[in-house]
Amino acid sequence: MVEKWNELNSVLIILLITFTIPSIFEVKIISIVGIILSVGFFGIIRIKSIFLFFKKLTNKIKFLNKLEYGIENSYDSFRILTNFRNSIEGIVITTAAKIFEIFAIVALLNQIGIDLGYLVSAQIYFTGVLFGFLSFIPGGLIVTEGSMLTLFTKFTNDLALSAAAVILVRLFTLWLATFVGIVFSKFFIKKIKF
Repeated sequence: MVEKWNELNSVLIILLITFTIPSIFEVKIISIVGIILSVGFFGIIRIKSIFLFFKKLTNKIKFLNKLEYGIENSYDSFRILTNFRNSIEGIVITTAAKIFEIFAIVALLNQIGIDLGYLVSAQIYFTGVLFGFLSFIPGGLIVTEGSMLTLFTKFTNDLALSAAAVILVRLFTLWLATFVGIVFSKFFIKKIKF
């Protein structure tokens, strides 16, 4: 969960940096919502009284009360992983990875004839990722693609080209990494003896 919080903060940092250009309206709105979510999550993790309130709240929900033991044990781990040094380290590493991701996305978009530049491409991609993140659907499926398609179409005025861009971007950013992870996990699971 902490790595997702680091990813959320990295995406927000990059989106805030891209505010230096005329920003897309959707970017501003989703960034504000993302900041509220990030601060809220940090508050739940770092402030014991808020954490205990959140725990009581989850205990009242029937299908979540099974998680009580895991939630109680996770508090100390969350506090360690979100201390200042670990948070900064995680956010810096994740932000660097996300910046490299933008270079790859821009190169991919240029190959299919979409030249929006680094900042606009970053805004479109990370706004889609943030919409998907805030939907709480694994991988942001459909929500990320839909928001990216809308924003690409806004700039290219070509639905087919925008759809191709979204499919290729998601294929190379999400599904390629997922496939490689599955292949290597199968390989390493065979090597590890329990």
